[in-house]
Amino acid sequence: HFLYESQSQYVKSYLMGGDTAGFLRAQPSTEWQSRLRQFDRDAADFEGQANAAHLPLVAVLIPERAQVAMISMGEWPVGYDPYKLSEELRTIITRHGGAYVDILPGYRDIPNPEQGFFPVDGHPNADGHAVISRLLANQLTDGSVPALKANPYPHSGLE
Repeated sequence: HFLYESQSQYVKSYLMGGDTAGFLRAQPSTEWQSRLRQFDRDAADFEGQANAAHLPLVAVLIPERAQVAMISMGEWPVGYDPYKLSEELRTIITRHGGAYVDILPGYRDIPNPEQGFFPVDGHPNADGHAVISRLLANQLTDGSVPALKANPYPHSGLE
């Protein structure tokens, strides 16, 4: 129990978990490279479906407990990068014409954000979902996603 209470001890223990922590590696393993290639194919399909429906494709990575703990601490062991997967996903999504919303930087200023996640499985709990919702709402309404900007003159011909 105490292991999961200490931010640094939790991260250290989590990173010893083998491929479970593979998404946090600065250099993705062969397995994670394969997963990224599959995501690339899926993203192309999603963008095609979104275009056919005349809708923007907007994607976000919902983080895991160890990832937000690393971001909040501001340091991580050599060979790991809690932002790497997000960067890879952004590249893939934008290459296919979609928009990527990055909520990870928002965790830098949240003390112990891992407390918003279940200790064992790493998924968000109610508090974690509230933080994710707030960070996502901020990103979606700050104008950083051009496809989602509201037209102040709907149906006026002034678009």
